[in-house]
Amino acid sequence: MVTYNNSIVIQFDNAETGNAGSGKPVTVFEEGTTIKVDLFDADGLPIGNPTQADDAGNYTFDVAAGNYDIYIDYGLPTQTSMLNEQIGDTTVSLQLINDLSQAYTFKTVALMQSSLINFPVGKKIFWQGYYTESDGGSNWGIVKSGAHTDDGGSEFTLSNGDYVKANLQGESVSILKFGAGLGIDDDSPKFQRVFDLAKGDDVTSAGRSIFNIYIPNPSNFYRIENTIVIDGTHGIKVHGDGALKQRTGAGGTAEEACIRWYGASSLPIFQIRGQTQTLSNPNFLIKIQDLTISGYEVFLDETAAPPSNIALSGIHIGELDGQTDNTLLRQCKLENLQITDCRFGVWSGSPSGANTDHAKIVMEYLFLRRNAQAGVSWGTGNSVAELSNCFASGNGWGADHYPADNYSEEIGANVYVKSGYMDVTSYTSTGKGDDKPIDADIYQANGRVSVYGAWSDTHGLFFKQVAATISDGAPQPSALSGIRHFEGSMDDTNTPVSMEVRVRGTTINSSMFHGDIELISGLSGAPISSGVNFSTGHGFTGSGVGAQRSLINLGNSGNEAQILTGGADAGVDLTYKGVLNPQYLQMGVHSAGETQSRAIRQVLGGASGDSGLTEFVNAGNGEHIYIINGYLSNTVGFEITPLAIGQVFYIVQGGNSGLKILQQYSSNGSTPFTVGSMKNVFEVQSAPGASGGQVAIKYPQAGSDPAYTSGDFWEGCVYYNTTTNKLRLNTGASTWADLNP
Repeated sequence: MVTYNNSIVIQFDNAETGNAGSGKPVTVFEEGTTIKVDLFDADGLPIGNPTQADDAGNYTFDVAAGNYDIYIDYGLPTQTSMLNEQIGDTTVSLQLINDLSQAYTFKTVALMQSSLINFPVGKKIFWQGYYTESDGGSNWGIVKSGAHTDDGGSEFTLSNGDYVKANLQGESVSILKFGAGLGIDDDSPKFQRVFDLAKGDDVTSAGRSIFNIYIPNPSNFYRIENTIVIDGTHGIKVHGDGALKQRTGAGGTAEEACIRWYGASSLPIFQIRGQTQTLSNPNFLIKIQDLTISGYEVFLDETAAPPSNIALSGIHIGELDGQTDNTLLRQCKLENLQITDCRFGVWSGSPSGANTDHAKIVMEYLFLRRNAQAGVSWGTGNSVAELSNCFASGNGWGADHYPADNYSEEIGANVYVKSGYMDVTSYTSTGKGDDKPIDADIYQANGRVSVYGAWSDTHGLFFKQVAATISDGAPQPSALSGIRHFEGSMDDTNTPVSMEVRVRGTTINSSMFHGDIELISGLSGAPISSGVNFSTGHGFTGSGVGAQRSLINLGNSGNEAQILTGGADAGVDLTYKGVLNPQYLQMGVHSAGETQSRAIRQVLGGASGDSGLTEFVNAGNGEHIYIINGYLSNTVGFEITPLAIGQVFYIVQGGNSGLKILQQYSSNGSTPFTVGSMKNVFEVQSAPGASGGQVAIKYPQAGSDPAYTSGDFWEGCVYYNTTTNKLRLNTGASTWADLNP
């Protein structure tokens, strides 16, 4: 008989010491009873009792130290026995047991807890694994006596009622030290105990021993059936072996997510709560990284309704519905995480509308895939969040299965922002067909969203802006820059519009889109600044262009530029007049067959029916033309339509003309007339070409003196009488005199 790591191994090699004979059954009872004891193999795994001898009649088992009755062929005529057999060298053991300077070693936790040895208080004990030797759950602790709670990780009860206080100090504490990772039983209580130890006691934070939690990839997986709450933790790092262990089989046949939700209802996997009414509870400086998290047992099927018990969220920041506490989280980083198959990958907010203070939250290098309603759902008003270098694919496909509730409206998106500030940088995304967001890649219901650098292959809307946070009456505009929304299979059916913009002051630049950018009414004339390119046939559309004149577009697919400004009262129709789009800046572009190039400027009054001015260039001869109180409505026949009742002036300069002013009166402000029918008011003739320095004034012409009389209205005026071929000057009242003989 020998002693080995307090697991007593006995082997009988001959008749005198209990050799059993080939293949004989060996039964071990507690001394003086017929109660069979637990037997283990050399690895600490349970074996049957009776056990069986080998061909040579030898047998080996591990059992706690003590006295036992051992039977060969128990109950048979050939039965033999060794009664009151002492297993363990008590002389050596007592010396080792009582020497506090020497540690005692077990192979497993079970062997330690079942041992009948009475260790003195202060004894140091090692165990080489949790369930089996070298399974990652090894640790050591000190024997203590008194009240305690056996939680399977920090305190272990011994057979005599004392307990071992485990060592949880050091660089990191592995969740395997609490027995998690078999994938058979619920691991959430084991996780929760570790996070509770990282929190410390309420108010004082006394008793905290954990600052770094290690969640390695286990031999199987972590089965989570209840939410793991992180609450009142100041400074902690939670990390795994990298977001590498993932499901790789089609249809979910190869289930390899490290952390998997098996809960009976839809709840978060991790909840960062941080109630503010308890001093130790606000969460500060939390970092979670290098994990693979799945919200369901298998892959979700995007063509079917999501199961009712998928995880509500992979990481949940804030309260649950029914919890009404204010929450606070400062300086949190989520990094290198793969979160799939939840309703929301990451969720932040307050279902009850209680105050939330979540800032700054950095989400970096996240892989968000197949989450039914959103990859990220951000609803924290008092927050600053950054989504950086993240990849989102196929989130938001199942939003129509979730009627609006306290967690979300019925919106499906890769990124959904309900309130707060969100900066999205170096972002990539994919999704088409059933595997794309229902509403938009990035959906801004409120708050403020800015995007700096994005490559989106997601079909449908890239960005939908519904509203923005109002501060002192002014909305918080978005900055959208460096965006590429294009994928080879996009067309006018699956991606007719790339962006919807509703917040005045938003800037869009250095970007390329497949679909239109639609500027929605409500911009109140405040401009949207832009410098973008579109695929063929697309551009700016919507009432923000035609009615609200809320666009500054410096360069688009036609190499044109527009500055459309308004400022009129809400509801005033400022649609430009004429067949030519008004421009402030013109790059020399005009359509084939046009007599005139595009209007370079049009300024209208701020009320319906007001007059205005249109400016353009004659593409044929370079004449610069102004039309006061009118616009060119027919480019071929040079037809002008008045803007309001009154005088219409047509002023021409440059080109083949020096300076010409034509006039026509409109009695109804709507009936068009040709330029040729207008009366010549004033003209400066300039000789063409090299003789251009030769000029002369050409007076207005008429066959008789003006019929209109009113005091000295015409005094000092000159006109050319085509009947007498003389210049005539008015010297007062109705008196006209010839100026030439």
